[in-house]
Amino acid sequence: MSFNKEQRDKLKEQGLCIRCGKEPAITPYVRCQACYDYQKTIDQKRKLRLKGQLLCLTCGKVPPLPRTDTCQACTNARAAKQRARYHAQKQMGTCMGCGKTGISTKYVRCKECRAKTNALHKRRFERLKAQGLCSMCGKFPPIKEKTQCAICLQRGRENSARIRKEREEQDLCKSCGRPAAPGHKECEICLRRGRESEARRRRRSPAYKILERDNFKCRLCGGNRLRLVVHHIDGSGMKEGRRNVTANDDPENLLTLCNSCHYRIHKIVRFSLDLDFAISLINALRDS
Repeated sequence: MSFNKEQRDKLKEQGLCIRCGKEPAITPYVRCQACYDYQKTIDQKRKLRLKGQLLCLTCGKVPPLPRTDTCQACTNARAAKQRARYHAQKQMGTCMGCGKTGISTKYVRCKECRAKTNALHKRRFERLKAQGLCSMCGKFPPIKEKTQCAICLQRGRENSARIRKEREEQDLCKSCGRPAAPGHKECEICLRRGRESEARRRRRSPAYKILERDNFKCRLCGGNRLRLVVHHIDGSGMKEGRRNVTANDDPENLLTLCNSCHYRIHKIVRFSLDLDFAISLINALRDS
């Protein structure tokens, strides 16, 4: 039995199946269980037939993109439709899972649907990881030390770059989409989170412990207005112009210097080639 658009809309309002018009539709679909299973069987047969013919599974007219099931036009149309539905549901505060209204505009699903979705994604991630497949598409093996294949990683980078560019053109925060702070590319919330994250990262570093030990003051001039750095007394911090990963990071070999004093110490070593003199100078000042 077939219905026109007006009849289907009326059946949706009544909560009935839009195919048979008799049985109640199952949540969150618009068909009853019997019609849903029947349509699913038909769709599976169609997909197998189109796969055998090497055609797009959506339009069935042109070949799909490499290593995918849909052509370029169908892929773009589906992505645009999903983005439009996402923003519309988010603006209205409607859950995309169960249709519940009145949820926070920060999310697109209610608390219950978010918990179910997270559990489902976690199980799928663990299953694909055990099978050695990409956690995004589930078709190809991931690249080394990653959980996604090269194609999915490239798509993710392109989508992120496109979203950031669109938000910057609209003077929105490139991270969350809120209005950007004046003179910045991020909102006040993301800027504060970034500063807090950077502060936590710095506090976990070994250099921060040395700065704390020296009360955040230069051990030579006692100043704290310039940028402070942690200096290696034995000169093992740099090797061939780069950070030496095998440097002696013992706390007794480290002390806090301001940028000016740090430059002077290295200038003594660079021009006088008297490393012992520089070390004795630092040790004398540190002991005093």
